[in-house]
Amino acid sequence: MTVRSDNALNCGTANGETCSTRQHDLEDALKEALKRTFSAQVQDLMQWLNDINGSLSASKPVGGLSKTASEQLQGFIETFNELEQSRPKIEGILQQGSDYLERSTNESLSSRLRSLRRWSRTR
Repeated sequence: MTVRSDNALNCGTANGETCSTRQHDLEDALKEALKRTFSAQVQDLMQWLNDINGSLSASKPVGGLSKTASEQLQGFIETFNELEQSRPKIEGILQQGSDYLERSTNESLSSRLRSLRRWSRTR
């Protein structure tokens, strides 16, 4: 009877170690996947902001006709409103990025977040 209980105990210990190792591996994989997803979100947001910047800074003559000027103003107001509506998302990503950086160092992410922070301060 003791041989059986010793075997069962050894098997249980081995399974526990296997489960623990498997759990650790799965947690690491989840962290890596979340990091990649977050990094992609930051990259997409930066690209969107750069596209808006390019659109706003493109040298277009201001319309001399009231209809042209009105259309240009309306386009600018829409862009401005879109930026304002995205502000909570940008601030959320910045906070999430700060949280990531507190737990680990990632120079690439740190650099992107600095760029995003500069954008968030412009109005």
